[in-house]
Amino acid sequence: MMMLSRVWPSFMLGVAALSSVACQSTTSTCSRDADLVTVHASEGIIEGKTYRSSNFGGPYQFFPPNRTISLEHGLGVIPYSLQLWVAFTATGTLATAAGNMAELRGADMDTEPALDETRIAVHNDTCTEFYLWVVATAP
Repeated sequence: MMMLSRVWPSFMLGVAALSSVACQSTTSTCSRDADLVTVHASEGIIEGKTYRSSNFGGPYQFFPPNRTISLEHGLGVIPYSLQLWVAFTATGTLATAAGNMAELRGADMDTEPALDETRIAVHNDTCTEFYLWVVATAP
């Protein structure tokens, strides 16, 4: 038992070192340059006071790491209810976005609001490719 207590910390340190090397892969999507895609209101669906970025079932907006999607919602007012959903395929099963999967963030955070009377800007701040579906409702 005494020997195990001496070896265990060294073993765990080795595992941690190897796992950090594996994350430094040059094929990692985390190193993807930032980009901005604008989706015009005519590409979405407006029914009454509700905007949807596409029909339920897709196809949803491709949402790779470090991308900001600016959705022109066409509601004319700031939406009071906003739902951000993600899927792993363009027509896949949806789940509510959490954490930094879908952040409200303008392309230029100093001058552009992420949410206003004309648009909703959503940023993927993860290392995972998603597809985005947005539902917004006006008052």
